[in-house]
Amino acid sequence: MANLAENLEEEGSRCRQVARTALGMVLRRLEAESDRGVVSIERVRKIARTLACDGALLSVCCDKMEQDCAADFSARRFEGMRNDYFGRVVVRPFAGELDVGPEGIDRRHLPQFFTALRMMLGNEVHGQLVVRCNEAAARHRGLGRRVDWQGFYADPDVLAAFETVAVALAQSFGRYDIRKEWLLTIMNSNPKAGLEFTPRHKLRVMKAIYSGEFIQTVLTAGRSHFLERWGEAPEKLFGPLLVRLGL
Repeated sequence: MANLAENLEEEGSRCRQVARTALGMVLRRLEAESDRGVVSIERVRKIARTLACDGALLSVCCDKMEQDCAADFSARRFEGMRNDYFGRVVVRPFAGELDVGPEGIDRRHLPQFFTALRMMLGNEVHGQLVVRCNEAAARHRGLGRRVDWQGFYADPDVLAAFETVAVALAQSFGRYDIRKEWLLTIMNSNPKAGLEFTPRHKLRVMKAIYSGEFIQTVLTAGRSHFLERWGEAPEKLFGPLLVRLGL
């Protein structure tokens, strides 16, 4: 684990790099303008005003730094999501759709999707599923504390968590058109999330969740067991939604 000094060294590192670059540019300009190593305060002020108004120079200094900062922030955010095991379970079916051109799902929409899902599940059930997935990850963590993902995704608790999500979605979309509009509103509630989350994006996500692989997994567990858990046969519970999705 990184100690306090290491953490402090990491914090603001990109900003310190920008500051060092800017100071280096100013120093080189002062050296060029100096007379035997001396620069008058009036000359310093003039150089400062000139540099502040030099749009091309500032672009060279700042544009790439801004892109690097955005990349760093995104990397840190998604690194944190790597340990969101319940989130990984939910996203796995449509992971291949993420950031794949304009038709793909922008990763920046995932927080909104998780918010909508928690609202459909309810806080208590959502919390229980998070715990079950965390415990499953702990069971499948091996050397170097790396998770055996194949074993994790095949874990009965993980399969049960995903089934619970699929059931909650199907029940919520009983009134399909109303729920669809509600979901689109939630998904587009953060203007910084990226491109608009469209009905086509929604359809791609839902189709991936209710893929043939999922249906086969549910049916493999046994129709009678599903009926016992949910009080309805899988074809009755999922049928209307699958029809609307064209599956």
